[in-house]
Amino acid sequence: MKIPKRYIAVLMAILMLIALVLPVSATEEGETVQNGYDRGYADGKNGDGKIYAHGLDISVWQGENFDFSKVSAAGYSYVILRAGVSYEKEGVYVTEEDQYFQANYANAKEAGLDVGVYFYSMARSPEDAVAEAEALLGYIEGKKFEYPIYMDFEAPKVREHLESDGAKAKPICQAFMDRLASDGYLVGLYSSSSWIDSGSYNGWMGEEADELGEKYELWVACYFNDATYTRMGKEYSERFGMYQYTSSKYISGYGGRLDANICSKDYPSIVKKYGFNGYEPDDSITVGGEGLVEECKFALGKYTVSTGSSKAALYKEPDQSSERVGYVATKSVVEVTDACAVWNENWAWIETEDGISGWIKARELKKYKEPAKTEKPTEQVSESETVESTDAETDTTADGGCGATVSTGAALLMVGFICSFALTRCGMRKKI
Repeated sequence: MKIPKRYIAVLMAILMLIALVLPVSATEEGETVQNGYDRGYADGKNGDGKIYAHGLDISVWQGENFDFSKVSAAGYSYVILRAGVSYEKEGVYVTEEDQYFQANYANAKEAGLDVGVYFYSMARSPEDAVAEAEALLGYIEGKKFEYPIYMDFEAPKVREHLESDGAKAKPICQAFMDRLASDGYLVGLYSSSSWIDSGSYNGWMGEEADELGEKYELWVACYFNDATYTRMGKEYSERFGMYQYTSSKYISGYGGRLDANICSKDYPSIVKKYGFNGYEPDDSITVGGEGLVEECKFALGKYTVSTGSSKAALYKEPDQSSERVGYVATKSVVEVTDACAVWNENWAWIETEDGISGWIKARELKKYKEPAKTEKPTEQVSESETVESTDAETDTTADGGCGATVSTGAALLMVGFICSFALTRCGMRKKI
């Protein structure tokens, strides 16, 4: 049977169409699994109680050509860069990229730093949040990140609009993070403790944040009152992946204040193991480990306060951002009874003779030196006193105190008699 050419042509067209469609379907199917959550990552918000890294967050406010080599030189291993922001301008909702994000990303990578990003959100609805996430995806396209992509949700106007109702806030945050996660990013939520801390500070959306944190990361900021690196850092290292403990950190070579963070999860390993943020998955990578070990080698003992001013500050905690409890004058002698290392700084617990105690920077102390001893001048004594003293010691050892006194007296009488006799003889010869 001879098949008409027109049927052959139709058949060939169908086969070509199938050939074209199959690779596309395979690609689309492959893209659906480019998600670390699908590969088994399910740690959520909690840290593991250790400190893995110290980092800073940087935005347009740090200016053009920020020197990231200074960050690395100061001991920080990562930065979280602001990639974009949304705001209202004359009643219009605006979303835009951070002016220096592209340059900051390139310069941070060149300095050898790990990088994450955040987007400052003004979203008032899930639809707003998705629009922000779509814009952010455009800003970060083609880049690799070792730290999460965060939604920065802290605008006072948003809280006012939502009437401090966590139930209204949750779907907004959920929409933002779900959209980014679907494109293969490790994502999280950033806010202050008064928003997302369900524990110590009873945040208004704390319970909802905990629910979001069953899957997504949480990064908390808290530096109210006595919330310090050392105090809240211990609690937050288990409850949050990252803790921003101050907005007043300084590094050499940059004159302004910076936000500083401690990280309680091994994010670079998580990202690379599960294939988040542009990385291919690598099952050979082990997540976690010992973490950073801050070793203090400052010896206890007596020290002298040594500063360039008239006094040194004492703190409630070994942290400059904690409460000041007093001052101690330069050149004061103090006793160091405890010491520790806190983020590149040795601290000493001192107690003074006046009853003042507190933590002081160890570099403001120098080892105490005992004053040089001055020799007491030897008193001049008469020859007879010297003889009496020597004889008394000798005779006391042999015969006791009283016998020594009698023996010395008799000896002196004998010496006097001999001298008198000698002088008489000399005098008589002279007269002759």
